[in-house]
Amino acid sequence: STGVRTVDVATSRIVASNMSEVEKKTRFKDVKGSMEQQVRDFVNSLYAESGRQEAAAIIDTAYPIRIMALSDEKTCTINRGKGAVEEGEVMVIYKPGEVMIDPDTKENLGYDQVAVGKLKVTTVGEKTAKAEIMERTGNIEKLFLCRRDKKAEKLTAEPIQPPAPKLD
Repeated sequence: STGVRTVDVATSRIVASNMSEVEKKTRFKDVKGSMEQQVRDFVNSLYAESGRQEAAAIIDTAYPIRIMALSDEKTCTINRGKGAVEEGEVMVIYKPGEVMIDPDTKENLGYDQVAVGKLKVTTVGEKTAKAEIMERTGNIEKLFLCRRDKKAEKLTAEPIQPPAPKLD
């Protein structure tokens, strides 16, 4: 497990906090004198993956992933590309709502958001990625937010199918 806090250096306020876990399995080969190096390489790969996840979480907080274009009912383009997203990655799509301001402290608490669907990244370009809209529970529009969600990654949602005709 790793924990990262993003601090606004101008105000010394924590603007984001994230805990994540990286799980990786490997088999070590019993070769004379190489076990120590294999363990070192394995630990280094864990640190590298953890660092990549934490950096992505910080960037996603400061600059949210958004739908930039809708090609059709099933395909969209998001504002992340090579090195920021991976093919097969699943995200939850949120409709941004109104800004929430704490009545006592006047602090901006973020936006009220409602989940309206899920997408799966299909093609990663240099600066953008194409994604398939896998599930839709509401209207999806340009500039809607997309958030990485560990629970969503484990779901196997079926592609959107038109409803079956009703038989009377």
